[in-house]
Amino acid sequence: QAAQLHLQLQSKHDAATCFVDAGNAFKKADPQEAINCLMRAIEIYTDMGRFTIKAKHHISIAEIYEAELV
Repeated sequence: QAAQLHLQLQSKHDAATCFVDAGNAFKKADPQEAINCLMRAIEIYTDMGRFTIKAKHHISIAEIYEAELV
């Protein structure tokens, strides 16, 4: 919800950070939701041209798939 509010305020970096935090929180309880949150963050980072951070979060998603076999 915080990420959605940041998007409404046009604060993309803060929104992406909130999505990443949510993704990290969901990793153990709901891996699929963690992936969804990280993908939202990746979309925002792509729009911002932050490709290094985007790649890092793709690695996090791969690790979730590897560990949880979602």
